[in-house]
Parts: sequence; C-alpha cells; structure tokens
Amino acid sequence: MKSMFTTLFRYTKILCILALSLFFFSCRNDTANNKSFPINDSWKIKEGSSLSWAAPDFDSENWQTADLTKIQVFNKKNSYVCARGTFEIPSQLQNQNVYLGFKKFNAACNVYADGVYIGSRGRFPPIEDVRLEAENDILIPASCIHDGKVQLTLFFYKPEVELKSPGLAFENEAQAFFINNVKVVFNQHLFIMMAVASIFFIFYSLLQYFIDSRDISYIFFVISVAFVAFYFYDLGSKTLTFNLNLQRPLFRTFLVAGMSFLILFLNRFYNRKHYKEMLITFTAIPVLFLILFLTNNGKSVAIDNLFLASLTVVIAGIVYGFICTIHEIKLGNKDSIPILVGFILGTLIALHDIIYQAIGVMPFMWIQGIAFFALDFSIFITLAIRQLKAKHKAEILAIETERQKETLSNIITNAQSLANDSNQIALELNESVNSVIRASEQTQAKINDINIAIQEQNRIREETDVAVHNLTDFLNNMSNEVDTETEIITKTVKQTQDVIDGITKVGEGISTAASFTSSLSKLTKAGSDDTKKLLDISEEIQSSTKEILGVVTTLDAFAGQIDLLSMNASIEAAHSGAAGKGFSVIAHEIKNLASQVQQWSARIGEIITNVTNSIGESVILTKKVNNALTEINEGSIQSAEKVNSASDGIKIQEEAGNAISQDSKTLYKSANQMQAEVKNQSSFSGQVLGNMESLSNASNSVNTASDQIAQESERLSIEAQKLSNMAKRTTEAAEKLLKLMQ
Repeated sequence: MKSMFTTLFRYTKILCILALSLFFFSCRNDTANNKSFPINDSWKIKEGSSLSWAAPDFDSENWQTADLTKIQVFNKKNSYVCARGTFEIPSQLQNQNVYLGFKKFNAACNVYADGVYIGSRGRFPPIEDVRLEAENDILIPASCIHDGKVQLTLFFYKPEVELKSPGLAFENEAQAFFINNVKVVFNQHLFIMMAVASIFFIFYSLLQYFIDSRDISYIFFVISVAFVAFYFYDLGSKTLTFNLNLQRPLFRTFLVAGMSFLILFLNRFYNRKHYKEMLITFTAIPVLFLILFLTNNGKSVAIDNLFLASLTVVIAGIVYGFICTIHEIKLGNKDSIPILVGFILGTLIALHDIIYQAIGVMPFMWIQGIAFFALDFSIFITLAIRQLKAKHKAEILAIETERQKETLSNIITNAQSLANDSNQIALELNESVNSVIRASEQTQAKINDINIAIQEQNRIREETDVAVHNLTDFLNNMSNEVDTETEIITKTVKQTQDVIDGITKVGEGISTAASFTSSLSKLTKAGSDDTKKLLDISEEIQSSTKEILGVVTTLDAFAGQIDLLSMNASIEAAHSGAAGKGFSVIAHEIKNLASQVQQWSARIGEIITNVTNSIGESVILTKKVNNALTEINEGSIQSAEKVNSASDGIKIQEEAGNAISQDSKTLYKSANQMQAEVKNQSSFSGQVLGNMESLSNASNSVNTASDQIAQESERLSIEAQKLSNMAKRTTEAAEKLLKLMQ
C-alpha cells in the first residue's frame, strides 16, 4: 500500500515538472533561428468580395484605410471583407523563402499574392470553417516578389460583427516550420489528446459508479469531465462542428458547466453542507451563461467579456476546492493531497494566461486547458487511490476471512467432541427424567384424590353458602318488611287525622264562602244600580254644562254689542261737544263693564269646559265600574258553583278515609305473617350445622392426602438434585463451546 502511494506521488511530481517546464517554455515564442516581422503598415479595406479585386493593377486608392493590428468593426455579421496592400520584405528575409504568418483571429482568409492564390486559413461558405485557435504560415512564392516588395490581397469571411487582428507577419522558414508543425501540436493536438484522456476518466468513473451506485459524486465528476472534454475538443479540432456563432457560445458554456459540476462533485465527495442550494445554483449558472452567450451571438468583444466574467465560476471552484481539500487533510484524510496538488498546479498554470492577458502579449500557447486537465487528473488519481485502498481492504478482509475459516474449523471439531459429551449427558438426563415422570404419575394419582376431596369440600361449601345466603336474605327481608309495615301504619294514622282535619276546615270554608258569595251578589247588584244612577246624573250634568256654555256665549256676544254701543255713544258725545261730556263718561264706564263681562264670560267658559271634561272622564270611569261590578256578580255565581263542587269533594274524602281504615287492618294481618316466618329460622340453622360437620370430614381427607404428597415430594427432590448436577455439567460444556466461538 505504501509503495502504491509512492508511485502515484512520483507520477504527480512528474506531471508538475512537465507543466512548469511548459509554463516557462511557452514564455519563449521564438529562437535565434526563428524570424518574425509584424506587418504594421496600413491596408486598404472594403466590405464585399470580388476576384477582380485581387488583380495587381486594380485601383483601391478610394478604399478605406485601416490598421489591421487593431479590431475592425462592421455593420454586418456573416459578411466578406477585402484588404489590399503592397509591403516591403524585411532585409533579413531577402534571398530566402518568405512566409505570411497568421495569429489566432475570428475569420477565414484566402490569400492572393500579386493576383495569384497562394493559400488560405480556414474555409469559406458553404462549407464554412473558421477556427479561432488555429495558427498557420503560408509560403509566398518568390515569383510574386518584385524588387523586394509583394502585393497582397486578403479576402476575409467573418461570422461576427468584429474582425479581430489577424496578427500578420513576414516569417522565415524556421518560424513557419515551428508554427505549422510544432506549435500546432501544443495548441491543438495536445488538447485532442487531453480530450481522449478525459474520455478514459469518464469510463473509469462510470465503472466505479456502477460498482457503488450510492456514491453520486462519481456522476458529478463524469458530467464535469465530459463538459471539459468537449471544451478540449473545441480547442484542438481542426474544423468546426457547428457554425461559429453557435459553437463558440456553446463550448464556452461547457467550460462553465464543467467547473460548476466539479464544485458539486467536491460537495458530495467530501459530504459538505448546503448540497440542495448548491445543486440549484450551479445547475442554473451554466444555463444563464448560455443564454447570455446566445443573446450576444455574433459580437466578438461581448463574447470575450462574457467569457472573462464566466471565469469567476472557475475562481469560485478553485477557492472551494482549496477549502474542501485543506479541511479534509486537517482531518487526516491523506487521499485529498493529490487534489490539493492539482488545485495548486492549476492555479500556477492559470497565472501564466492571466499574466499574458494582462500585458497583452501572445504566448507560445494558452495553457488554461492544461490547468483543467491537471485538476481532473489529480481527482482521477484520488479516485484511483481510494479504489486501491478499497481493494487493499478487501484483500485484508479475505485474509482475515481465511483465518476465521480455520478458527471455525477448529471450533467445529471441538464442538463435535462437546456434542458427544452432551449426548452422554442427555442419556443420563433421560433416565432421570423417566424417574421424575414415574414419581409425577404417582403424585398425579394422589393429586386426583385430593381433587375429589376438594370437589366434595367445594360442594359442601357451596351448599352452606346457599343456606347461609337464604337465611341472610330471609332475615333482611323480614326486617325490611317489619320496618315498612311500621312506617305505613304510622303514616296511615297521621294521614287519617290530616284528612279529618282537612274535611273540618273545608266545611268551615264552604260555609264562609257561601255566606260571602250571597252578600257579594247583593252588594254588586246594589253597586251596579248606584253606578247606573250616577251615570244618568253625570249625563244630565254634562247636558246642563252645554246649556251654560250657550249662555256664556250669549253673554260674550251681548258684551260685544255693549262695547259697540259704548263706542258709538263716545263718538256721539264727541260730536255733542261740551254737552256730551257726561254722556261720554257714562259711555266709557259702560265700555269697561262690557270688557269685564267679556273677561268673566271667557273665564266661566274655561271653567265649564274643564267641568265638562271632568264629567266626561267620570262617565267613562262609571261605565268601567259598572262593568267591573257586572263581572264580580258573574264571578260570585261561579264561586257558588265551585262551593258545590267542594261539597262533593268532601264526600270523596270521606270515602278515602274508609279505605285507609281498611288498609290498616290489612297491615295488621301482614305483621302476624311475619311472626310466623321468624319461626322458620331454626330449621335453616340446623341445616347449616349439618353442612359444617360434613366440611370438617372433608378437611380430614385433605390432610391425609397432603401427607402422602409430602413423601412423594422428597423423592422428587432427590431426582431434581440429580438433574441439577446434569445441568451444571451441561452449562460447563456450553461455556467451553462459547469460548471457542469467540
């Protein structure tokens, strides 16, 4: 087991050394023999494509001037652009083969030199092939170079709106060989090899999952490696699988998905918390980035920015990996060391791309894919270590099983010997048991005799119980009967006296009621006559008041006429002058008198009105009194009828008194019968005494049988002692067998 760990760590060290060597080697993009001279001169460009534009004598002076070392932005995607220019071959490349070098950019290109087609990068539609990662050098024929200059026409097909810098340069044959034969291995073929290795990781992990389907971490690792393998394939393949505008967003998303499922793998592999929340989050993140990538389809700069944003998921995965592995190593889980090494190595390798991205220099190769592969490889090593440890445990278990098998064989041999001893013990126990059975049979016969005696005793006891119960019930009944008869007789005497007193009081009440009803009838009749007279008088007074009101009205009218006459007299006295002064005084007094008459007549009218109203109310009350007296008269008649009914009730009460007297005689006879029943007690008592004697005899029989049982019990005790000794020997044998089984 120790050698296995040593071997795995040796391979891990070798992988680290190779990765670091590649890191430093990639920092050198050329050697002393490799020559590359960037073309920084301006170009004439125009959107569109026509083979006539490649002719040497074609005039492109009115085209737009552009610097192809920078990104060019156009209005359309999936369009063509033509670039023309005449450039001087560097003096260092004179008199040798000259190549036109391309760096990584986002378009296919057909190259014409002096109007002659000399090569291409990718393919134009309809069989479109635009490889972003591909680099290649195209030989410029010497026949196309005139006076140290060459006229170049480039036709670009760009799937996106932007056209990135193609990184054009004049390069010598050594550099072209390096680009076309060496660099392509590391920039493309290496990724294909890593994709194939990832497929091996996938099949290995699936096999482990089928062996133990409870461990879902294998599934997450398989999905993660599958996404990363597709990403490797996209980096290393020579042709496109889909259209660039579809393949680029899709395979960029695969990188995010690979790291997301790697985080889920770490969560399940180390049994971390918040699994459900992380499952939802890191399943949704790749979908979100895919939507964003597709939304910005055809926009190269936006796609690149989104890809940089998606690297935050990669950083999150690295941080989460460091946290999980360091925590497990602290807990003593040494299997996590390779994964930690993979994260460290991946981080160091990722720094290479980050540095070159920051300084804006194109390295020999972008090696972030190697970082992912190193991480997957370290996880694969960890899974292999775990599997080897499980296999080692299985081998130890097999050895232990074999040892236990030998021990079990010895136990079986010893158990056979003990079984023989147990057989002998069983024979002896059988004889003892037979003796016990015979003693038990004899004991059973004695027990039967005891049972018969007990049954007889029970029968006698039951008869005694019945007799005693009969006697008790009889005495209780007799006592209750006497008590009941006494209470009845007492109540009867009291009720008889109450009836007699009631009859007397009822008679007196009836006499009083008869006298009262007679006088009440007379009084009500007289009162009714008086109220009728009062009613007649009230009606006469009411009629008289009406006449008085008529007189008062007449007086009021008369006073008015007098007042009018006095007014006329005053007027006439005024006409008469001094002769009429005395007459005027008389007229004034008459006027005052008339005024007083009017006032008194009005006052009299009010008084008479009040009297009339009072008399009206008196008439109403008188009618009510008359009605009440009429009702009282009718009530007195009904009272007389009820008095007669009461008289009939008295007769009924007299008959009830006679019945009560007869019941008293019956009770007297019942008391005599109870005295006769008491005499029967003596016969029941004699029966109880006889039963008790029989019970005593049965008890003597039981005592005799008990003595015989005691003798048989002594014999059984001896046999039980023998059985106890046998059981002790059996116990000792069982203990020996148990020790062998341990």
